[in-house]
Amino acid sequence: MLKENGFAHTVIVIALALILGATLSVVFINNLTKQNQASNTSNPNNKTELKTYTSISGSGLTFDYPSSWSFEEPTKQLISRDDSKATMMILYSHKPSVVDGRGSISTSNICVTFNEMQGNWPFRSQPLSDSHKIADFSVGQNAVSLIESKKNLEASISPAMQIVNKDPSSEHGGAYVALNDDYFLLATAAKDCWIADDARKTNVTTEIEQAHEILKSVRVKK
Repeated sequence: MLKENGFAHTVIVIALALILGATLSVVFINNLTKQNQASNTSNPNNKTELKTYTSISGSGLTFDYPSSWSFEEPTKQLISRDDSKATMMILYSHKPSVVDGRGSISTSNICVTFNEMQGNWPFRSQPLSDSHKIADFSVGQNAVSLIESKKNLEASISPAMQIVNKDPSSEHGGAYVALNDDYFLLATAAKDCWIADDARKTNVTTEIEQAHEILKSVRVKK
């Protein structure tokens, strides 16, 4: 599992974890089971082929990811109430397996997490400290940066990468990026997500670069 960082969120935003921890566990295991049962439809001769996903929430969130990554596209919002809505999307560089009722990955890996939130949520996450900039770009009307903490990456602390607003006075702070329809995005990445106790350590340089590209591809569809 991902280690905690005092200044940032775990894979599941604190609010969601407190309110819906059990629900997230069920959704996670069900999604892993579906992935393990599904056949691999990607082109085996072209592992760098990109796929594009657009959120079902109406937020306009759109991103690209390599077909070799494991991603179960949500078919409905995790939370959909009048006062609060939320959708969580997690991409893994290696497919997780369900072992003894829990998800695990048997080798070093990278995951990218997108949390969309609208309404009455406590937006508590903060931008990474002790980080360096990977790239500047735009998400909708927002000028943003992709930042990375080498210390967190090496220590498998979450998050190790994050999209942040360049305007620190933006609504909900620098860690949340405005999307359409009053949705806000928390976008992060980390190393060794759901890793097994006896996992084989491997070089993830390529996966780190792929995570950079996934996060830099984030945009808002009108």
